[in-house]
Amino acid sequence: MTDREHLLRILRRKNNGAPGYWCGNMGDETVQKCAKVYGTVESKEAVAVFLGSQCRQVNADDCYKHPEGLSAFQQYLGVPRGKSHAVPGCFAEVETLEEVERHPWPNLDNLNFSPCYADLEKYSDKLCLTGMWSSIWKAAADFFGLENLMVQMYAEPHLVEATLLHVADYFVEANDRFFAGAGDRADALFS
Repeated sequence: MTDREHLLRILRRKNNGAPGYWCGNMGDETVQKCAKVYGTVESKEAVAVFLGSQCRQVNADDCYKHPEGLSAFQQYLGVPRGKSHAVPGCFAEVETLEEVERHPWPNLDNLNFSPCYADLEKYSDKLCLTGMWSSIWKAAADFFGLENLMVQMYAEPHLVEATLLHVADYFVEANDRFFAGAGDRADALFS
């Protein structure tokens, strides 16, 4: 039985009692430390194999191919994003619905899932957690800046609602397209 079959049995509540295991989506620093301790090659895959992880996260976020190489939401944020959501975003001064509607929202025709589908094939014996990370709230915080978003939810909720709808519509349609093409190669949405 493959790792994927074993974990699908668990999810379907037809398990024989043996637990499943996923080592998680390790950051670069964790991979570096684990590789050193375990004596493996310094890569997520090498550490996951060493630990016996039965899942792989195949992230479809990088499948947005803007002509300038930007991610779906980088292209129009218009301001550098730091490590803080407190930085005012491109909607910090937005006052009308027309400004929200005029904004250059991502073009779904810039999606190319081929590399992600190839990764799903590569991990066909593992349970694949995949799709686009649908961070609707985080995107809204990036647009407005977190503090400003909180204020606008009270002062101008229609602007926040319109923004959230645009972001949600993008993620729903992008994930619909992704999973339609992935077929049974994808096991679960990682969102």
